[in-house]
Amino acid sequence: MVPPRDAAPAAPPPAAGERLPWTAVPAALRAAVEDALGGRVAEAATQHGGFSPGVAARLRLADGRRAFVKAVGPHPNPDSPDIHRSEASIAAALPAHAPTPAFLGSFDRDGWVVLLFEDVDGAPPAQPWIRAELDPSWPPWTTWPAA
Repeated sequence: MVPPRDAAPAAPPPAAGERLPWTAVPAALRAAVEDALGGRVAEAATQHGGFSPGVAARLRLADGRRAFVKAVGPHPNPDSPDIHRSEASIAAALPAHAPTPAFLGSFDRDGWVVLLFEDVDGAPPAQPWIRAELDPSWPPWTTWPAA
């Protein structure tokens, strides 16, 4: 939701790129992720950076399959769950041929929002950005029709 133009500026939410570890997700939600993925999580690697104060982790399941999970609760930023719900809605609406990791699903439980994606090989771009790293990502977006 966008505040009216005449609204007093609010303090920005925490956006230091500090992530919670996978183990910070409540146990019942971790079990629900395993149920949704159809396997036990054997390893979770936190992915640092970004703006959400939640979890962003690459998961390796006991059978070797991989997934990427984003999860956020209502603290410290009560707006984060709605942002994740919006992301889930957008990801679910993308066509299968979109040049994005496959959206595997999402769920809300106990104030937390969890998103599951296909895990893809790669690394965040260097900062400051290096043109040679960014150039390969442009062609799909410049030729892909508006959704």
